[in-house]
This record gives sequence, structure tokens and C-alpha cells, in this order.
Amino acid sequence: MEKFEDRWAIKQLGEALNIAGEIELDNQVIERLAALAQTIPQQALRCLEAIVKGDREGWGVYAWREHIRTILATALREADLETKTATENLIHYLGSRGYFQFRDLLQSASLEDG
Repeated sequence: MEKFEDRWAIKQLGEALNIAGEIELDNQVIERLAALAQTIPQQALRCLEAIVKGDREGWGVYAWREHIRTILATALREADLETKTATENLIHYLGSRGYFQFRDLLQSASLEDG
């Protein structure tokens, strides 16, 4: 069982990311975000975006790729258009940085919508 209520914890993480732009223990945080994406995908996606954009060296994305994929895939399945659009934008951003391993999620999402 986690120490803090999920919605409170993710809100605090989002606020910390807005201030600091990065986090420590990032592997554990990304893993937790992947689990939280099942129940609060929009918030998990926002935090993921901040973490990815704060990863200036780019090594983190490689280390977190499985968890990132889980968060992105979950967020793309949301009915909320804002969440889907934000997810697509993050996938495009990752692609612009050379991380092409997530682009198949866009193809899968368009097949599901069509």
C-alpha cells in the first residue's frame, strides 16, 4: 500500500515538477506513474511530459521506455479528447528527440478510432 492518497500524491508531484523541472529517484516515480495511469491517466501523462522534457541528457527515456509506453498507451485509450491530443503531442515530441519506438502507438490509436 502506498503512503499517500494517489490523487494528492500526483498533484504534489506535478507541483514539484513545475518548480524544479526534474526529480530524483526518477525510475521509481515513472514506475508509479505507469500504475497510476490506469486510474488517473491525464495527471500521469502531465507528470510524464514534465519529466521527459526535464531529461536534458536523454538517458532517462531509454531507461523508462516500458513505463512510458504503458502511460502513453493508457492515455490514448481515454475518451477525453484533450488527453488523447496531449498524448499524441508528447509522442511527436519524443519522436522529434529521436525516440521513434512510440510512434506505433499513434498508428494503433488511429486504427481504434477508425
